Amino acid sequence: MKHDELMTRINIVGDTSIEAALRAVVELHKPYEHEVVNYVFCRGCTIDLDLAPPYPCDTIQAIEKELA
Repeated sequence: MKHDELMTRINIVGDTSIEAALRAVVELHKPYEHEVVNYVFCRGCTIDLDLAPPYPCDTIQAIEKELA
């Protein structure tokens, strides 16, 4: 699922407090494509570019699984 699709899916959840919490997490864990290499990684999980986890990270995958 793409980042935009996940944000749309969250809007359908309905509970505003849960929606706000999920939106904050998904916004933190958004995809970022590195300029030099063709690699999309999770912005929220990245402390060091050498260790950047690929997008979707475990957090996004867990949210997608629960929304499925």
